[in-house]
Amino acid sequence: MQLMSITPPWSATPHGLRWMLWFAICGCMVLLSGQPVVTAQDHSLPRIEQVSVGFHGVTKVGEWTALRAQIAGPEGKSIGTRITAADIEGRPVQIAGPTLSLSTKPQPVELIYQQGPINSPVLVELLESGLVVASRTIHSGEGLTTLTPQTDLILCLGLSQPGFDAAAAQSEQIRIESPQRVAPLVVKNFPEDQLTHLPLDVRAWLPVDVCVIDAQCKLPDPVVESLRAWIARGGRLLITGGAQIPVLEQAAVAAWCPIQTAGEVTLREISAINSIIPGSSTLRFREGNRIAAQLVTAGGLTLIGSQEGPIIMRSAYGTGTVTVMNLDLNSRPFVNAGEEGPAAVAWDALPEFCRWLAGLKPVLKTNDTDNRPETDLNPTGVSDIQTQLVNTIDRFPEIHRPNYWVVLGLCVLYLLLVGLGDYFLVHKVLRRPELTWITLPLWIALGGFYGMSSARGTTGEQSLARQVDLLTITPELQSARIDTWLTLYENAHRRRSIEWETPPEPNASTTLRWEGRPEPGFRGLFRESGFHPHEAATVLSQNSRRIESWPIRHGSTAIIAATQVTTSPFQVNSDLTDTGAGRLVGTVTLQGPGQVEDWMVAYGNLAFLSIHFDRPAVPSEPLVIDIDACPTKLLNDFVTGTQNRAMAPRHKTGPEYLMVRNTYDPMSEDLAHLFRTLTFHETSGGTNYTSLTNLPLRREDFSHLVRSNRAILFGRWKPAPTASGTVWPGPFRVDDQPLTPSNRESFIRIILPVMPASSTAARKPTAAP
Repeated sequence: MQLMSITPPWSATPHGLRWMLWFAICGCMVLLSGQPVVTAQDHSLPRIEQVSVGFHGVTKVGEWTALRAQIAGPEGKSIGTRITAADIEGRPVQIAGPTLSLSTKPQPVELIYQQGPINSPVLVELLESGLVVASRTIHSGEGLTTLTPQTDLILCLGLSQPGFDAAAAQSEQIRIESPQRVAPLVVKNFPEDQLTHLPLDVRAWLPVDVCVIDAQCKLPDPVVESLRAWIARGGRLLITGGAQIPVLEQAAVAAWCPIQTAGEVTLREISAINSIIPGSSTLRFREGNRIAAQLVTAGGLTLIGSQEGPIIMRSAYGTGTVTVMNLDLNSRPFVNAGEEGPAAVAWDALPEFCRWLAGLKPVLKTNDTDNRPETDLNPTGVSDIQTQLVNTIDRFPEIHRPNYWVVLGLCVLYLLLVGLGDYFLVHKVLRRPELTWITLPLWIALGGFYGMSSARGTTGEQSLARQVDLLTITPELQSARIDTWLTLYENAHRRRSIEWETPPEPNASTTLRWEGRPEPGFRGLFRESGFHPHEAATVLSQNSRRIESWPIRHGSTAIIAATQVTTSPFQVNSDLTDTGAGRLVGTVTLQGPGQVEDWMVAYGNLAFLSIHFDRPAVPSEPLVIDIDACPTKLLNDFVTGTQNRAMAPRHKTGPEYLMVRNTYDPMSEDLAHLFRTLTFHETSGGTNYTSLTNLPLRREDFSHLVRSNRAILFGRWKPAPTASGTVWPGPFRVDDQPLTPSNRESFIRIILPVMPASSTAARKPTAAP
């Protein structure tokens, strides 16, 4: 019986080759079409649509960021949301979002996450019964632009502002040739019909430096509340106006805004604005005069005024400021109506004036910058105050680590011992070179044993914790914000759960996040990294109050930054008044959970010291400060340690004095000096004094407040139980157990209102806002 062979159509025959060619062509057509068998538009599956990150795709590294997406799917299906971003070491951090009941019509969802290092992606996922049913990754450059803290981010709400657009274009052009003259500036416009796209969580507003609002803009009430909380935490709000400023008349704004309108005023000349920008063309009204809103404030400043009344006023609110101008920057003589782009700018100095209004640093002259490139190596590895802070709280007195020079010296010694030492031993002493096969492994084993034993000796035998607190109190708002840095050190590989007890108050909030250095090196914000979505992830709760499964390696540390906003437990009473010569009179009474020591009060350019004051005998007694009895010193001299030293006279006319200023040490671990310098960084000379930038922590610089009818009390704080016996703030809980740190330092800052000598007198405008 003869067996018949069946030849498949794809065999090597002319007919089979035709079949293979036909399959190849069909496959290529499918690949080129790019259409999968099941598309994302399949309405039987949940789907993610219209993803928007930050502010029109812009955010900053290490900052809280809002991601808005449209979610749709089968009607009535319950779907969970989750967002994943990279931490400072490139590990995934997952944050659960709200649970949605889907419908065929897309519904918006807002997710809050902490943006990872530079150029790190973000992953959005939909989950059903714990399984991922849809996901979308947003990469840098594809709907996500990550800015460095050096960049100034300005939001313009309502009408666009040609002056700020021109300032951004000017900064970009200058940085092409001389990047050290000006910081990058990014302006994002949100027309009135897009205001609902703004985030409602105040954390997502923290990347913004300045918000500019057109006077005719109608703000939704939820956005107003986010703005208010953002200003209280250091934001800068600028409102431009005209004959009327409707935004100030909104009930939600008028309830808290420190600057209000009271009728109208006729402005005849505005030449005082020209004094801000020397050499600028003179500003004048073509029609001769203009109707403007009359600005009033209880404790603010008149930055620019005329004989008819204030033109620009500024007032502090919390740790931020509100600036109102009763002229419209979108009309003559500032811009040309109907024009766009560079042609819209009518006044040549408008970009510089907008920078001044926003409180940005002016463009430096060419001769004010050095020739050192931005990429110059830093011998200390510290270029920012936050880096110094992180380095300081990352050290434990119980752990003695050898410095790099000792390690390098031991490595050189080991190489000499293995090389020259072994050669001398086998050739000159033993006179048997073949024994090097025995001595060399012995040297290697000896070096390995010494290295391992030394490592065990320097890593310690117990887990440690260090806590640093910075408490900021605003009596006017009856609020307290405490920023805490918690460092955990582990003697073994562990995953920890961390939580901070939140006071039982309706408006209290607590957030936990990782902290990093604004540097390009290890654990640096400027180090490009991604994450593997299938790697074991750290889980952050939806309200950011608890961290689960935080990995800490053996002999390593993890730094958690926590912020808690609550009602102030301190009773602060003050009646400070400016005498008109920059000096203060009055008293301050302070009583709360703990004792304040080594305090000083800063106002204007003076520091009032506590040299002759005795602290209360017990923490429960109030601290009473009589400003009149405080010795004074120039604030700059006190912060920088400037002293006048007598020298031998070269002439017989009298002694000579030499002004000596302490050199700032970026490697110093003195936290009191660090936080004092941080609080008055600009007043102390800024980078010229510290040789460090102050970028991620620049909201903590209160130099602008001491020039805005506010006095700042700074001191060391020793927390103690309250009168009811409770501890404030509550302790951290690690693995659900109360944590007692082995080392803790706390500092306090209180923003005190000052009654100006003449609340109605216009002050001479200054070049620095």
